[in-house]
Amino acid sequence: DIELREISEPIPQADEVKVRVKATGICGTDLYGYSALKPPVVLGHETAGVVVEVGEEVKNIKVGDRVTTETTAYICGQCKFCQSKDYNLCIYRKGLGSAVNGAFAEYFVIRKESIHQIPPHIDFNS
Repeated sequence: DIELREISEPIPQADEVKVRVKATGICGTDLYGYSALKPPVVLGHETAGVVVEVGEEVKNIKVGDRVTTETTAYICGQCKFCQSKDYNLCIYRKGLGSAVNGAFAEYFVIRKESIHQIPPHIDFNS
């Protein structure tokens, strides 16, 4: 079942970015939230927002940046796929909104490598 809950505001780790959600789409993948096979998680992975905090290892992203994300929230960094930068194939990959809390919330955090800037002329509601 899907339910509404109050959760703690996420805190970014050293290599993560915290984003205030401005828009999130609903995807067929979100229907997996109805499954009892996964632990409780905040759904939502098709999202855009504004950076509100960055970890100390984040250099090319700053507070106020308008961003969207890839869905990869966690990788091992050691396997052959990570070494070849094929992060989406990492066998330990954790996805935003499926294995880690996603963007059907006010804020979410994600690894810096998954962030992409949005040009200022693109409206969040487009």
